[in-house]
Amino acid sequence: MKEQKFWKNVEWFHFLFSIFVIWIHADNISSFTEAGAQVTGPFVLEGFIIKYLANLGVAGFYLCSGYLFYRGFTMGKLSGKWKSRVKTLVLPYIVWNLIYYILHYVVLQIPKLAGMFADRPISLSWRSVLDAVIWYRYNPVFWYLQFLIIFVFLCPVIYVLLRNRYVGAVVLAGVLLLQSGIFYRVQPQMLNSLLNWFVVYGTGAWLGLHGKRWVENGSKGPGHIGENTLKGPGPFGENLALTVSGICMLLTGILYGKGINVVFSLLYFLVGAVFFWLLLNKIVKHEAKSWMKLTFFVYASHQMVVSVVTKLGMRILGANAWIGLFLFIAAPIYSFFIAWICKKILSGRAKCIWNLLTGNR
Repeated sequence: MKEQKFWKNVEWFHFLFSIFVIWIHADNISSFTEAGAQVTGPFVLEGFIIKYLANLGVAGFYLCSGYLFYRGFTMGKLSGKWKSRVKTLVLPYIVWNLIYYILHYVVLQIPKLAGMFADRPISLSWRSVLDAVIWYRYNPVFWYLQFLIIFVFLCPVIYVLLRNRYVGAVVLAGVLLLQSGIFYRVQPQMLNSLLNWFVVYGTGAWLGLHGKRWVENGSKGPGHIGENTLKGPGPFGENLALTVSGICMLLTGILYGKGINVVFSLLYFLVGAVFFWLLLNKIVKHEAKSWMKLTFFVYASHQMVVSVVTKLGMRILGANAWIGLFLFIAAPIYSFFIAWICKKILSGRAKCIWNLLTGNR
């Protein structure tokens, strides 16, 4: 796989998994179902999509983020990596949390809108501002970005744990076993969640350090060893890997669906993300369109967009199951459309603002 092909696949992977993430927050089953009413066919389909496709979204981004950060990584690159992530992660995290805080405050000053969104009162104080910025109080989807920032700044620790391929594999297996809760249940909840997602992010990091040959089928990107060392498996090997990952996804999906243990959820998320990477590697021929690359802006804004469209749709069109399903399926379309409009407006007239909102992506 050439370097250009690799980044083309990454862009498509980000686009596909952005759709999955949008669907997580487009869940409108409770909004369009009256209390005590039976869940109908449309919402059975919506629930299936959310459980088995949408829930792969976060895992896919963690796996990909871990891989890209540690792809060809050495400690000599740490300073540059940290500086880059301050621009692409930390600054947008602060700015978007402030935007959501201000928007929530403004909305609550308008009685009709306040009644529609039913948010708790917000006080204007430095404490509430810091609470909003640090703990994403009014932007619930940013827990992912907070964890990602933590992982980035824990890089020296993660690198020491994973730099040896065998020790790293044992560490990841050990954390997975710990999270099973068989021997010990980790508390508090935030640490428990952080360790869960470390399994996924850490797997991506381990692959970035040791598994480039398998992931990229011979890409000669950063830290390549040599053309002969990194030759890909060929069409047969690619088809076999895709088939095996599909079977593993099906088997782990059955166990995940039964809700037996979080371990099966994490394994399903990992295998599912790998399956879609292999699938995209096989079918992607062309570069993603420019609007498909607006994934960070969509990630940051979609929760607000989806919430507004869902509430307006229910008020105007009524609480009909098929309308709810339509709005759910269409959520990625109008989320990317809004992002495209914002880019058209801001990238030309206020490019510095656009760069700040997108981390200069």
